[in-house]
Amino acid sequence: MDLSTSDDALTQEIVTLNDGPVIPFSFVFDDQDSLFTVDVVSGNFTSTGAIARFVDGERVERVRMGQPASCWIEYNKADMCLYTGNSGSSSLDFQDGSISSFSTQGGPLVLAESEAATVPLAGDVKISPDYQYLYAISNGDLVGTSSIHVYKTVHDCGLELVEIMTDGFDQTSSVVSRNTEAGLALYDP
Repeated sequence: MDLSTSDDALTQEIVTLNDGPVIPFSFVFDDQDSLFTVDVVSGNFTSTGAIARFVDGERVERVRMGQPASCWIEYNKADMCLYTGNSGSSSLDFQDGSISSFSTQGGPLVLAESEAATVPLAGDVKISPDYQYLYAISNGDLVGTSSIHVYKTVHDCGLELVEIMTDGFDQTSSVVSRNTEAGLALYDP
């Protein structure tokens, strides 16, 4: 998808890949006002997700992450890294969920790690206010084990697991009614 502005109106040109139409799922801005989108192929849970960078309304690059069902994106301005939450593939009951990391440190967008961390049925990702930690919500193992994974961010856009928190989630809900934890919010007192 190419975005441009004209007379303060946002226009859209649909981009179609061999896999189907590309849909931006989520977005974030860096500190140079570049727009990054998580692009997914409509209705496709295969490894087709990518990050696109837009500068002055024009798409300047697009890098695939090689992970299925990529959704959420977060930017860490301290180390110029982007992270995506990838839910995983339905064929593996979403147990192959992950976080991908990208670097913008050298200028161009570079895939640092296709699978920087494993997070079953990964959802939203958030950077801590001090830029030291990444939080990722996991909608669990399809039997009621939701959690928040906490990672220490490292200078090469890598992640080191600190802890997995399960407190505060209803761990007894059924498969039909669970998997509804979609977003994260961090409180900075």
